[in-house]
Amino acid sequence: MNKNFLGDTIINLHTAIKTLIETEFSNIGIGYGQVNILMKLYFDEEVMVKQTALVKSLGIDKSNASRNILKLKEKGYIDVVLLNKRDKGITLSPKGKELKPRIIKILNTISDKMTKGISEEQATITNHVLQAMKGNLEWI
Repeated sequence: MNKNFLGDTIINLHTAIKTLIETEFSNIGIGYGQVNILMKLYFDEEVMVKQTALVKSLGIDKSNASRNILKLKEKGYIDVVLLNKRDKGITLSPKGKELKPRIIKILNTISDKMTKGISEEQATITNHVLQAMKGNLEWI
């Protein structure tokens, strides 16, 4: 593969994954950005996560995070408390915790579709290459 087309392939893959996630989660009523926030909260399930830390760890802008947090709060999946004038604390609500197995199942199904016909060795090599590329860009 020509290196010049690698970026295009990565963008196309991201777009395809995002579209599939949007489609699969539409019946739950949550979108791509909300899934990312929930997954971060599932990783830190017993901890209150600050909105500023969430924005930084997910690499999203504050206004995008605020909109998605508000939508998740309105749906009852998270609880939000004001920590100070500039930051909020976010935790999973009981309803959000109940949703975890369903979200994990959908994401595993997407992963299975995406990696169908790809060997463990190919997946490992691809992961190493993508992580190296990400590392090359982290200083930017």
